[in-house]
Amino acid sequence: MSNLENKTLLFKISPPLVAGVTAFTLAIFKLFAGLFSGSVAVMASAIDSMLDSIISGLNYAALKKSKDKASSKFNYGLSKLEALMAFLEGLFVLGVGIFIFYSSIKSMFYSQNQIKTDIAILVMVISALTTGLLVFYLHLQQKSSLIVKADILHYKSDFYTNIATILALIIIYFTGFVLIDSLFGIIVSVYIFVSSVKLIKEGGNILLDRAIDKNIVENIVDFIKSRNLILSYHNLKTRQSVDKAYFSIDLVFKKDISLQNAHDEGEVLINYIKNSYPNFEWDIDIHFDPVDDSAKQ
Repeated sequence: MSNLENKTLLFKISPPLVAGVTAFTLAIFKLFAGLFSGSVAVMASAIDSMLDSIISGLNYAALKKSKDKASSKFNYGLSKLEALMAFLEGLFVLGVGIFIFYSSIKSMFYSQNQIKTDIAILVMVISALTTGLLVFYLHLQQKSSLIVKADILHYKSDFYTNIATILALIIIYFTGFVLIDSLFGIIVSVYIFVSSVKLIKEGGNILLDRAIDKNIVENIVDFIKSRNLILSYHNLKTRQSVDKAYFSIDLVFKKDISLQNAHDEGEVLINYIKNSYPNFEWDIDIHFDPVDDSAKQ
């Protein structure tokens, strides 16, 4: 692997590592603050940040491994590993959302202990600012990475949770109205639930080999129909694996066409697809047919 390829790989896999280190630092910071202030909310946030750091560490390893080239054992590479991690992470975030919802409902029926809200607010403000900057950084780095999108989801959820906790603590500080903490928790849990379901669906579609966008396929088909040497086509199949797209098709030519001319026509199609949709890494397989044998298939 060249130095340029190494730098490109490092650029792609570094966001989860940065996120993991940041989350771990926040976890330690909030753990001590939670113990000192007596705030259960801050303690819960510390545990959440610790889990985030573990997940980001796993994401870093998965993203690094998913960029491995195809081998004799894994002919198509390990790109689906990224989708698998995103799917599992979506389930984890969904579980966190359900737990927050349950805890919020439960806390409505129990009074909260006195906490040192000034210390808790300070800690959560610092945490919110740091998490907000992290989400902004991940947005800049996400490109087509599903794992980084997953990281964005749960750190964005953390950010909103931090903001909700800050607002709740401020209201409690001035009014003593502890019920507001539960209401904010319910709102945040609903947001987490909706976002995690979207991520689970996106990762699941890739794991199940969902076809690429039909508008892309229709555009490619229109181009094929515009080529005079191509009589017809059949057996068109596509699938998408994160930022890699697979496209296979059988093209029908006249029987007397030379193999060179058929090959050149195939290259024209390949170049058209790659130039039209450069955001994908394309794996294109074209089979040349002298007759349309689709009826036999």
